[in-house]
Amino acid sequence: MKMSKTRNNFFLYIISFLKYSIILLSLMQFPKVKSSTEIHLIIKTVNGEVKFLGDDFPTPSKVYINGEDKGSIKKLNLNQGYYNFTIIYNNDINTCANMFKLTYRMEEITIVSFKNLRPVSMANMFQSGNDWAVNHLKKIVFQNIDTSAVTDISHMFEFARAIEQIDLSNLNTASVTTMHSMFRECNNLKVIDARSFDTSKVTNMYDMFGYCKSLVYVDLSSFDTKNVQVMQGMFFRCESLKYLDINNFDFSTIVSRSSNCNSDDCRFHLTFAYCTSLEYLNIKTFYINDKLNDGTFDSIPSSTKFWVNETNIHVNSLKAKLKDSSSDPVFIYMADHTKIFDINENKYVDTCPDGKFEYNNLCWNECPYNYYSELTDRKTCSKETPGENFIFDATNNIYVKCYQSCSSCSAKGDITNNNCIKCSEDYSFINTTDDKYAVKNNCYEKCDNYYYFNSNHEYFCDTQCLDGYKLINVKKNVLINV
Repeated sequence: MKMSKTRNNFFLYIISFLKYSIILLSLMQFPKVKSSTEIHLIIKTVNGEVKFLGDDFPTPSKVYINGEDKGSIKKLNLNQGYYNFTIIYNNDINTCANMFKLTYRMEEITIVSFKNLRPVSMANMFQSGNDWAVNHLKKIVFQNIDTSAVTDISHMFEFARAIEQIDLSNLNTASVTTMHSMFRECNNLKVIDARSFDTSKVTNMYDMFGYCKSLVYVDLSSFDTKNVQVMQGMFFRCESLKYLDINNFDFSTIVSRSSNCNSDDCRFHLTFAYCTSLEYLNIKTFYINDKLNDGTFDSIPSSTKFWVNETNIHVNSLKAKLKDSSSDPVFIYMADHTKIFDINENKYVDTCPDGKFEYNNLCWNECPYNYYSELTDRKTCSKETPGENFIFDATNNIYVKCYQSCSSCSAKGDITNNNCIKCSEDYSFINTTDDKYAVKNNCYEKCDNYYYFNSNHEYFCDTQCLDGYKLINVKKNVLINV
Protein backbone atom coordinates (compact mmCIF):
# COMPACT_ATOMS: atom_id res chain seq x y z
CA MET A 1 0.00 0.00 0.00
CA LYS A 2 2.82 2.37 0.90
CA MET A 3 4.70 1.45 -2.29
CA SER A 4 1.63 2.20 -4.42
CA LYS A 5 1.29 5.66 -2.86
CA THR A 6 4.98 6.39 -3.50
CA ARG A 7 4.60 5.30 -7.11
CA ASN A 8 1.60 7.61 -7.58
CA ASN A 9 3.52 10.55 -6.13
CA PHE A 10 6.38 9.84 -8.54
CA PHE A 11 4.07 9.92 -11.56
CA LEU A 12 2.47 13.15 -10.35
CA TYR A 13 5.92 14.68 -10.07
CA ILE A 14 6.80 13.63 -13.62
CA ILE A 15 3.54 15.07 -14.98
CA SER A 16 4.07 18.38 -13.15
CA PHE A 17 7.67 18.55 -14.45
CA LEU A 18 6.57 18.03 -18.04
CA LYS A 19 3.77 20.57 -17.68
CA TYR A 20 6.04 23.33 -16.40
CA SER A 21 8.74 22.41 -18.94
CA ILE A 22 6.28 22.92 -21.79
CA ILE A 23 5.24 26.31 -20.36
CA LEU A 24 8.89 27.35 -19.99
CA LEU A 25 9.74 26.28 -23.53
CA SER A 26 6.79 28.23 -24.90
CA LEU A 27 8.05 31.38 -23.17
CA MET A 28 11.57 31.02 -24.52
CA GLN A 29 12.32 32.83 -27.84
CA PHE A 30 14.51 30.87 -30.18
CA PRO A 31 16.19 32.60 -33.15
CA LYS A 32 14.49 31.84 -36.47
CA VAL A 33 16.39 29.62 -38.86
CA LYS A 34 17.26 31.72 -41.89
CA SER A 35 16.49 30.23 -45.28
CA SER A 36 19.11 30.64 -47.95
CA THR A 37 18.45 32.39 -51.25
CA GLU A 38 19.59 30.68 -54.44
CA ILE A 39 19.92 32.08 -57.94
CA HIS A 40 20.40 29.61 -60.81
CA LEU A 41 21.88 30.88 -64.07
CA ILE A 42 23.27 29.54 -67.33
CA ILE A 43 25.85 31.94 -68.74
CA LYS A 44 27.75 31.93 -72.02
CA THR A 45 31.06 33.68 -71.39
CA VAL A 46 33.82 35.35 -73.38
CA ASN A 47 37.48 34.49 -72.69
CA GLY A 48 39.03 36.42 -69.82
CA GLU A 49 37.89 37.88 -66.54
CA VAL A 50 34.12 37.51 -66.24
CA LYS A 51 32.23 39.80 -63.90
CA PHE A 52 28.85 38.13 -63.33
CA LEU A 53 27.34 40.30 -60.55
CA GLY A 54 27.19 44.10 -60.27
CA ASP A 55 29.07 46.15 -57.72
CA ASP A 56 25.81 47.47 -56.24
CA PHE A 57 24.38 43.98 -55.77
CA PRO A 58 25.14 42.05 -52.55
CA THR A 59 28.22 39.80 -52.47
CA PRO A 60 27.12 36.15 -52.37
CA SER A 61 27.94 33.79 -49.52
CA LYS A 62 29.02 31.12 -51.98
CA VAL A 63 29.14 30.53 -55.73
CA TYR A 64 29.14 27.15 -57.48
CA ILE A 65 30.13 26.96 -61.14
CA ASN A 66 29.40 23.63 -62.80
CA GLY A 67 29.10 22.19 -59.27
CA GLU A 68 32.53 23.43 -58.12
CA ASP A 69 32.71 25.70 -55.05
CA LYS A 70 34.35 29.02 -56.05
CA GLY A 71 33.80 30.81 -52.75
CA SER A 72 32.37 34.29 -52.17
CA ILE A 73 33.12 36.05 -55.46
CA LYS A 74 31.62 38.29 -58.15
CA LYS A 75 34.19 37.75 -60.90
CA LEU A 76 36.77 35.20 -62.06
CA ASN A 77 38.68 34.10 -65.16
CA LEU A 78 36.85 31.69 -67.47
CA ASN A 79 37.28 30.32 -70.96
CA GLN A 80 34.62 30.93 -73.58
CA GLY A 81 31.69 28.54 -73.14
CA TYR A 82 28.48 27.78 -71.25
CA TYR A 83 28.54 27.51 -67.44
CA ASN A 84 25.94 26.62 -64.79
CA PHE A 85 26.02 29.12 -61.91
CA THR A 86 24.41 28.56 -58.49
CA ILE A 87 24.70 31.74 -56.41
CA ILE A 88 23.84 31.36 -52.71
CA TYR A 89 23.05 33.96 -50.05
CA ASN A 90 22.68 32.99 -46.38
CA ASN A 91 20.46 36.02 -45.80
CA ASP A 92 17.16 37.06 -47.35
CA ILE A 93 17.17 39.12 -50.55
CA ASN A 94 14.09 40.79 -52.03
CA THR A 95 15.47 42.64 -55.05
CA CYS A 96 17.13 42.13 -58.42
CA ALA A 97 17.95 45.81 -58.81
CA ASN A 98 21.50 46.31 -60.17
CA MET A 99 22.05 42.53 -60.30
CA PHE A 100 24.03 42.57 -63.57
CA LYS A 101 24.70 46.31 -63.79
CA LEU A 102 28.08 47.04 -65.43
CA THR A 103 29.00 43.35 -65.63
CA TYR A 104 31.15 42.12 -68.49
CA ARG A 105 32.31 39.26 -70.73
CA MET A 106 28.93 37.51 -70.76
CA GLU A 107 27.29 36.92 -74.16
CA GLU A 108 24.14 35.17 -72.97
CA ILE A 109 22.33 34.97 -69.63
CA THR A 110 19.49 32.55 -68.89
CA ILE A 111 17.88 33.12 -65.49
CA VAL A 112 16.75 29.57 -64.79
CA SER A 113 15.17 29.92 -61.34
CA PHE A 114 15.09 31.73 -57.99
CA LYS A 115 14.76 29.99 -54.61
CA ASN A 116 13.39 32.11 -51.76
CA LEU A 117 13.68 35.24 -53.91
CA ARG A 118 10.55 37.15 -54.86
CA PRO A 119 11.92 40.51 -56.02
CA VAL A 120 10.12 43.82 -55.69
CA SER A 121 12.47 45.65 -58.05
CA MET A 122 14.40 44.93 -61.24
CA ALA A 123 15.51 48.50 -61.79
CA ASN A 124 18.89 48.83 -63.58
CA MET A 125 19.11 45.03 -63.63
CA PHE A 126 21.10 44.80 -66.90
CA GLN A 127 22.07 48.45 -67.20
CA SER A 128 25.30 48.82 -69.09
CA GLY A 129 27.78 51.63 -69.70
CA ASN A 130 30.02 53.21 -72.30
CA ASP A 131 32.98 50.85 -71.84
CA TRP A 132 33.11 48.30 -74.69
CA ALA A 133 34.00 45.57 -72.17
CA VAL A 134 30.56 45.66 -70.58
CA ASN A 135 28.73 45.43 -73.89
CA HIS A 136 29.16 41.77 -74.82
CA LEU A 137 25.69 40.72 -73.69
CA LYS A 138 23.58 39.70 -76.73
CA LYS A 139 20.81 37.45 -75.39
CA ILE A 140 18.69 37.33 -72.21
CA VAL A 141 16.15 34.64 -71.32
CA PHE A 142 13.87 34.52 -68.27
CA GLN A 143 12.62 31.06 -67.30
CA ASN A 144 11.04 29.90 -64.02
CA ILE A 145 11.11 33.06 -61.89
CA ASP A 146 8.36 34.78 -59.89
CA THR A 147 8.22 38.50 -60.74
CA SER A 148 4.62 39.07 -59.65
CA ALA A 149 5.68 41.44 -56.83
CA VAL A 150 7.99 43.60 -58.98
CA THR A 151 6.89 47.26 -59.13
CA ASP A 152 9.95 48.89 -60.73
CA ILE A 153 11.62 47.85 -64.00
CA SER A 154 12.93 51.30 -64.91
CA HIS A 155 16.30 51.39 -66.73
CA MET A 156 16.23 47.59 -66.75
CA PHE A 157 18.11 47.16 -70.07
CA GLU A 158 19.30 50.74 -70.49
CA PHE A 159 22.53 51.18 -72.50
CA ALA A 160 22.77 47.41 -73.17
CA ARG A 161 23.95 48.28 -76.65
CA ALA A 162 24.92 44.74 -77.78
CA ILE A 163 21.57 43.13 -76.90
CA GLU A 164 19.99 41.40 -79.92
CA GLN A 165 17.35 39.18 -78.29
CA ILE A 166 15.31 39.34 -75.06
CA ASP A 167 12.69 36.70 -74.23
CA LEU A 168 10.13 38.60 -72.15
CA SER A 169 7.37 35.98 -72.25
CA ASN A 170 7.91 34.75 -68.67
CA LEU A 171 8.05 38.19 -67.03
CA ASN A 172 5.00 38.92 -64.87
CA THR A 173 4.51 42.71 -64.91
CA ALA A 174 1.10 42.82 -63.22
CA SER A 175 2.40 44.91 -60.28
CA VAL A 176 4.78 47.17 -62.22
CA THR A 177 4.19 50.92 -61.93
CA THR A 178 7.21 52.33 -63.78
CA MET A 179 8.90 51.37 -67.06
CA HIS A 180 10.91 54.59 -67.31
CA SER A 181 13.78 54.16 -69.86
CA MET A 182 13.38 50.39 -69.75
CA PHE A 183 14.96 49.75 -73.19
CA ARG A 184 16.70 53.10 -73.68
CA GLU A 185 19.62 52.92 -76.11
CA CYS A 186 19.38 49.19 -76.79
CA ASN A 187 21.02 50.02 -80.10
CA ASN A 188 21.18 46.48 -81.58
CA LEU A 189 17.69 45.34 -80.59
CA LYS A 190 15.55 45.01 -83.74
CA VAL A 191 12.35 43.42 -82.38
CA ILE A 192 10.60 43.75 -79.03
CA ASP A 193 7.67 41.42 -78.42
CA ALA A 194 5.87 42.79 -75.36
CA ARG A 195 2.56 41.01 -75.91
CA SER A 196 2.90 39.27 -72.54
CA PHE A 197 3.12 42.57 -70.60
CA ASP A 198 0.39 43.58 -68.16
CA THR A 199 0.69 47.37 -67.95
CA SER A 200 -2.58 48.09 -66.16
CA LYS A 201 -0.79 49.64 -63.13
CA VAL A 202 1.98 51.45 -65.01
CA THR A 203 2.06 55.24 -64.59
CA ASN A 204 5.43 56.07 -66.18
CA MET A 205 6.62 55.12 -69.70
CA TYR A 206 8.97 58.07 -70.12
CA ASP A 207 11.67 57.41 -72.78
CA MET A 208 10.80 53.69 -72.66
CA PHE A 209 12.17 52.90 -76.15
CA GLY A 210 14.13 56.11 -76.63
CA TYR A 211 17.24 55.91 -78.87
CA CYS A 212 16.56 52.29 -79.89
CA LYS A 213 18.08 53.12 -83.26
CA SER A 214 17.85 49.62 -84.78
CA LEU A 215 14.32 48.86 -83.58
CA VAL A 216 12.22 47.86 -86.61
CA TYR A 217 9.14 46.47 -84.91
CA VAL A 218 7.61 46.54 -81.42
CA ASP A 219 4.40 44.69 -80.51
CA LEU A 220 2.43 46.67 -77.90
CA SER A 221 -0.97 45.13 -78.65
CA SER A 222 -1.53 44.06 -75.03
CA PHE A 223 -0.69 47.47 -73.50
CA ASP A 224 -3.25 49.00 -71.15
CA THR A 225 -2.35 52.68 -70.66
CA LYS A 226 -5.38 53.89 -68.74
CA ASN A 227 -3.18 54.83 -65.74
CA VAL A 228 -0.12 56.11 -67.61
CA GLN A 229 0.66 59.74 -66.80
CA VAL A 230 4.06 60.15 -68.45
CA MET A 231 4.79 59.20 -72.07
CA GLN A 232 7.23 61.89 -73.22
CA GLY A 233 10.02 60.65 -75.50
CA MET A 234 8.59 57.13 -75.51
CA PHE A 235 9.72 56.40 -79.11
CA PHE A 236 12.22 59.26 -79.48
CA ARG A 237 14.87 58.58 -82.15
CA CYS A 238 13.64 55.09 -83.01
CA GLU A 239 15.24 55.77 -86.38
CA SER A 240 14.58 52.34 -87.95
CA LEU A 241 10.99 51.92 -86.77
CA LYS A 242 8.73 51.44 -89.81
CA TYR A 243 5.40 50.39 -88.34
CA LEU A 244 3.82 51.45 -85.05
CA ASP A 245 0.32 50.49 -83.97
CA ILE A 246 -0.82 52.13 -80.73
CA ASN A 247 -4.50 52.18 -81.58
CA ASN A 248 -5.21 50.45 -78.25
CA PHE A 249 -3.59 53.25 -76.19
CA ASP A 250 -5.64 55.40 -73.81
CA PHE A 251 -4.08 58.89 -73.65
CA SER A 252 -6.64 60.45 -71.31
CA THR A 253 -4.46 60.43 -68.17
CA ILE A 254 -1.24 61.80 -69.73
CA VAL A 255 0.23 64.88 -67.98
CA SER A 256 3.16 67.10 -68.90
CA ARG A 257 6.63 66.27 -67.68
CA SER A 258 9.44 68.17 -69.35
CA SER A 259 11.91 70.78 -68.14
CA ASN A 260 11.61 72.49 -71.53
CA CYS A 261 7.85 72.40 -71.85
CA ASN A 262 5.52 72.18 -68.87
CA SER A 263 2.19 73.30 -70.33
CA ASP A 264 -0.70 70.98 -71.12
CA ASP A 265 0.27 71.19 -74.79
CA CYS A 266 3.54 69.40 -73.98
CA ARG A 267 2.09 66.15 -72.68
CA PHE A 268 3.66 64.27 -75.62
CA HIS A 269 6.97 66.08 -75.75
CA LEU A 270 9.13 64.31 -78.41
CA THR A 271 7.02 61.12 -78.12
CA PHE A 272 7.42 60.19 -81.82
CA ALA A 273 10.12 62.69 -82.79
CA TYR A 274 12.92 61.65 -85.14
CA CYS A 275 11.35 58.32 -86.09
CA THR A 276 12.85 59.04 -89.49
CA SER A 277 11.93 55.72 -91.17
CA LEU A 278 8.32 55.59 -90.04
CA GLU A 279 6.00 54.42 -92.84
CA TYR A 280 2.78 53.80 -90.93
CA LEU A 281 1.45 55.08 -87.60
CA ASN A 282 -1.90 53.97 -86.16
CA ILE A 283 -2.98 56.71 -83.73
CA LYS A 284 -6.76 56.57 -84.09
CA THR A 285 -7.25 57.42 -80.39
CA PHE A 286 -4.71 60.29 -80.43
CA TYR A 287 -5.89 63.90 -80.54
CA ILE A 288 -3.81 66.33 -82.63
CA ASN A 289 -4.83 69.93 -82.05
CA ASP A 290 -3.67 73.29 -83.37
CA LYS A 291 -1.51 73.98 -80.29
CA LEU A 292 1.04 71.22 -80.83
CA ASN A 293 4.33 72.91 -80.04
CA ASP A 294 6.13 70.24 -78.11
CA GLY A 295 7.97 68.43 -80.93
CA THR A 296 5.65 65.40 -80.80
CA PHE A 297 6.11 64.59 -84.50
CA ASP A 298 9.38 66.42 -85.22
CA SER A 299 11.25 65.01 -88.26
CA ILE A 300 8.81 62.23 -89.07
CA PRO A 301 8.86 61.69 -92.88
CA SER A 302 6.10 63.47 -94.77
CA SER A 303 5.46 60.13 -96.53
CA THR A 304 4.33 58.54 -93.26
CA LYS A 305 0.75 57.31 -93.44
CA PHE A 306 -1.33 58.20 -90.37
CA TRP A 307 -4.35 56.08 -89.49
CA VAL A 308 -6.49 58.63 -87.63
CA ASN A 309 -9.96 59.54 -86.50
CA GLU A 310 -10.98 62.47 -88.69
CA THR A 311 -12.52 64.35 -85.76
CA ASN A 312 -9.26 64.15 -83.80
CA ILE A 313 -6.94 65.63 -86.39
CA HIS A 314 -5.76 69.15 -87.20
CA VAL A 315 -3.94 68.87 -90.53
CA ASN A 316 -1.90 72.09 -90.48
CA SER A 317 -0.54 71.51 -86.98
CA LEU A 318 0.75 68.08 -87.98
CA LYS A 319 2.06 69.16 -91.38
CA ALA A 320 4.23 71.85 -89.81
CA LYS A 321 6.01 69.27 -87.67
CA LEU A 322 6.98 66.77 -90.36
CA LYS A 323 10.47 66.39 -91.76
CA ASP A 324 9.42 67.80 -95.13
CA SER A 325 6.61 70.22 -94.41
CA SER A 326 6.19 71.08 -98.10
CA SER A 327 4.16 67.88 -98.60
CA ASP A 328 0.77 67.18 -97.13
CA PRO A 329 0.69 64.25 -94.68
CA VAL A 330 -1.18 61.15 -95.83
CA PHE A 331 -4.19 60.34 -93.67
CA ILE A 332 -6.18 57.12 -93.53
CA TYR A 333 -9.55 58.00 -92.06
CA MET A 334 -11.91 55.65 -90.29
CA ALA A 335 -14.39 56.06 -93.09
CA ASP A 336 -15.36 52.49 -93.86
CA HIS A 337 -14.91 49.75 -91.25
CA THR A 338 -16.18 47.04 -93.59
CA LYS A 339 -13.41 47.43 -96.16
CA ILE A 340 -9.65 47.02 -96.31
CA PHE A 341 -7.33 49.96 -96.90
CA ASP A 342 -4.60 49.71 -99.55
CA ILE A 343 -1.74 51.76 -98.09
CA ASN A 344 0.13 52.35 -101.34
CA GLU A 345 -2.95 53.18 -103.40
CA ASN A 346 -4.39 55.28 -100.55
CA LYS A 347 -7.90 53.92 -100.98
CA TYR A 348 -10.36 51.39 -99.57
CA VAL A 349 -10.77 48.03 -101.34
CA ASP A 350 -12.88 44.92 -100.84
CA THR A 351 -9.89 42.57 -100.95
CA CYS A 352 -6.15 43.02 -101.31
CA PRO A 353 -4.96 42.79 -104.92
CA ASP A 354 -2.65 40.01 -106.07
CA GLY A 355 0.87 40.30 -104.69
CA LYS A 356 -0.20 42.13 -101.53
CA PHE A 357 -0.84 40.88 -98.01
CA GLU A 358 -3.60 41.75 -95.57
CA TYR A 359 -2.82 42.63 -91.96
CA ASN A 360 -4.93 44.66 -89.53
CA ASN A 361 -7.36 45.63 -92.33
CA LEU A 362 -4.51 47.01 -94.43
CA CYS A 363 -2.92 45.84 -97.71
CA TRP A 364 0.88 45.63 -97.59
CA ASN A 365 3.46 44.97 -100.29
CA GLU A 366 4.99 42.62 -97.71
CA CYS A 367 4.02 41.61 -94.20
CA PRO A 368 5.24 43.89 -91.37
CA TYR A 369 8.53 42.91 -89.77
CA ASN A 370 8.25 39.79 -87.58
CA TYR A 371 5.01 38.80 -89.33
CA TYR A 372 4.67 36.58 -92.36
CA SER A 373 2.16 35.12 -94.75
CA GLU A 374 0.44 32.12 -93.21
CA LEU A 375 0.41 30.03 -96.38
CA THR A 376 1.66 30.40 -99.91
CA ASP A 377 -1.88 30.40 -101.25
CA ARG A 378 -3.29 32.96 -98.82
CA LYS A 379 -2.80 36.71 -98.51
CA THR A 380 -2.94 37.27 -94.76
CA CYS A 381 -0.12 38.05 -92.31
CA SER A 382 0.26 36.19 -89.04
CA LYS A 383 2.58 35.69 -86.07
CA GLU A 384 1.71 32.03 -85.64
CA THR A 385 3.77 29.46 -87.52
CA PRO A 386 1.53 27.55 -89.95
CA GLY A 387 2.94 24.07 -89.17
CA GLU A 388 5.97 21.82 -89.23
CA ASN A 389 5.62 21.20 -92.97
CA PHE A 390 6.34 24.88 -93.71
CA ILE A 391 9.70 26.64 -93.82
CA PHE A 392 10.40 30.35 -93.38
CA ASP A 393 11.81 32.18 -96.39
CA ALA A 394 13.63 35.10 -94.73
CA THR A 395 14.39 36.81 -98.04
CA ASN A 396 10.71 37.23 -98.87
CA ASN A 397 9.46 37.24 -95.26
CA ILE A 398 7.02 34.43 -96.03
CA TYR A 399 6.36 30.81 -95.00
CA VAL A 400 6.43 28.33 -97.88
CA LYS A 401 5.25 24.74 -97.88
CA CYS A 402 7.80 21.92 -97.88
CA TYR A 403 7.90 19.52 -100.80
CA GLN A 404 5.03 16.99 -100.66
CA SER A 405 7.27 14.11 -99.52
CA CYS A 406 8.46 16.02 -96.40
CA SER A 407 6.76 16.43 -93.05
CA SER A 408 9.48 19.01 -92.22
CA CYS A 409 12.30 20.49 -94.28
CA SER A 410 15.39 22.68 -94.21
CA ALA A 411 14.41 24.70 -97.30
CA LYS A 412 11.81 24.85 -100.01
CA GLY A 413 12.24 21.73 -102.16
CA ASP A 414 11.40 20.41 -105.58
CA ILE A 415 11.25 17.00 -107.26
CA THR A 416 15.05 16.91 -107.65
CA ASN A 417 16.00 18.14 -104.18
CA ASN A 418 13.30 17.66 -101.54
CA ASN A 419 15.42 19.14 -98.68
CA CYS A 420 13.51 16.95 -96.21
CA ILE A 421 14.34 16.67 -92.51
CA LYS A 422 11.51 14.20 -91.86
CA CYS A 423 9.48 12.20 -94.38
CA SER A 424 5.71 12.24 -94.75
CA GLU A 425 3.81 9.13 -93.67
CA ASP A 426 3.97 7.27 -97.01
CA TYR A 427 7.58 8.22 -97.78
CA SER A 428 10.99 7.19 -96.45
CA PHE A 429 14.70 8.07 -96.68
CA ILE A 430 17.16 5.78 -98.48
CA ASN A 431 20.64 5.73 -97.01
CA THR A 432 23.20 5.77 -99.79
CA THR A 433 26.49 7.47 -100.51
CA ASP A 434 25.78 7.42 -104.24
CA ASP A 435 23.80 10.64 -104.81
CA LYS A 436 23.72 9.90 -108.51
CA TYR A 437 20.72 7.71 -107.74
CA ALA A 438 19.07 8.18 -104.35
CA VAL A 439 19.55 11.73 -103.00
CA LYS A 440 20.36 11.96 -99.30
CA ASN A 441 17.66 14.46 -98.25
CA ASN A 442 14.95 13.15 -100.57
CA CYS A 443 12.00 11.13 -99.32
CA TYR A 444 10.77 8.36 -101.64
CA GLU A 445 7.38 6.72 -101.78
CA LYS A 446 7.61 3.49 -99.84
CA CYS A 447 8.19 0.22 -101.70
CA ASP A 448 7.66 -3.29 -100.31
CA ASN A 449 10.86 -4.86 -101.65
CA TYR A 450 13.00 -2.98 -104.18
CA TYR A 451 13.57 0.44 -105.75
CA TYR A 452 14.90 0.79 -109.28
CA PHE A 453 16.75 4.10 -109.89
CA ASN A 454 18.27 5.83 -112.89
CA SER A 455 20.76 8.69 -112.93
CA ASN A 456 17.92 11.24 -113.19
CA HIS A 457 16.67 10.10 -109.74
CA GLU A 458 13.59 8.54 -111.36
CA TYR A 459 12.46 5.31 -109.73
CA PHE A 460 9.78 2.64 -109.62
CA CYS A 461 8.96 -0.33 -107.38
CA ASP A 462 8.89 -4.15 -107.57
CA THR A 463 9.15 -4.74 -111.30
CA GLN A 464 11.88 -6.02 -113.58
CA CYS A 465 14.93 -3.73 -113.68
CA LEU A 466 15.19 -1.73 -116.91
CA ASP A 467 18.35 -0.60 -118.73
CA GLY A 468 19.94 2.43 -117.13
CA TYR A 469 18.46 1.73 -113.70
CA LYS A 470 20.11 0.47 -110.52
CA LEU A 471 18.54 -1.76 -107.91
CA ILE A 472 18.24 -0.70 -104.27
CA ASN A 473 17.27 -3.21 -101.58
CA VAL A 474 14.62 -1.48 -99.51
CA LYS A 475 15.13 -3.69 -96.47
CA LYS A 476 18.83 -2.86 -96.28
CA ASN A 477 18.55 0.64 -97.76
CA VAL A 478 21.73 0.18 -99.80
CA LEU A 479 22.59 0.16 -103.49
CA ILE A 480 23.01 -3.26 -105.05
CA ASN A 481 25.35 -3.53 -108.01
CA VAL A 482 23.54 -5.36 -110.79
